[in-house]
Amino acid sequence: MVSKDVVETVDEVGAQAEAMLFQLVKQMIEQEGITEQLKADNRMKWIERTNSIHRRAEEITLRNLWGECDVKIMVEIMKEQQFLSH
Repeated sequence: MVSKDVVETVDEVGAQAEAMLFQLVKQMIEQEGITEQLKADNRMKWIERTNSIHRRAEEITLRNLWGECDVKIMVEIMKEQQFLSH
């Protein structure tokens, strides 16, 4: 059975990931010069580039948060299984 603390931790990390992803995508779009003008002029290129940015941002976000999430979850599971003191 997964404890309430683990669920809360996963929810917290998920919210952090979402915020990080949004900010990272926004920064990358600005840095790479993806504009509304490009969207108007060449929609397919705009889609390709924004999809590429989103995939890269997801990978970066997952790499940054996975370790933190993994450690927090493992600590909670170990507490629940009484491997660590509460």
